[in-house]
Amino acid sequence: MAQRMIVEGTGSSAKLILDMTVEAGMPVNSQTTAKKYPGTYTVSNAAFLQNLVFSDGMNAEVYRKLEIATQDLGTSGLGAAMAMQWNAAFNACRGLNNNGTGWRLPTQRELQMVRVFRDPIEQTTSVAFVIGGSGYWTATEYNATFSWTVLIYDGNMQAIGKSNNRYARCVREVD
Repeated sequence: MAQRMIVEGTGSSAKLILDMTVEAGMPVNSQTTAKKYPGTYTVSNAAFLQNLVFSDGMNAEVYRKLEIATQDLGTSGLGAAMAMQWNAAFNACRGLNNNGTGWRLPTQRELQMVRVFRDPIEQTTSVAFVIGGSGYWTATEYNATFSWTVLIYDGNMQAIGKSNNRYARCVREVD
């Protein structure tokens, strides 16, 4: 993997930036400066369906710099991790105001990149990811009723029904 994590501050108030620019060593055409979710995005948009994500670049490219939330979603924003349905996680990330707005669920590929930095993220924030078998939601939809999840401890991916409860860690695009 060719990327780096930049840490500004310490503990739960730290700002964690995942730098995936070409300058950080990412291959050309693997990252983009195009925002993933314009303000008009609604769930189950055909562009996110599994059979289209690679052709439209939604999952094939990662945004060049992502801020990673220092904690999972909880009952009222960031806090103690709480498993929730996909629509609730999607909307909670989108509505999150944690030192600003613009938060969202990561794509499948972006969450895999976050997973690479699990240990340094946990060491910096003193907040652990949930490593049980249920995994974390991604914004990459399999179809209208299933979305992809990533198991943080081993990187395995599964398409899971959106009515199931899983965890969520929000990201936002930064420059």
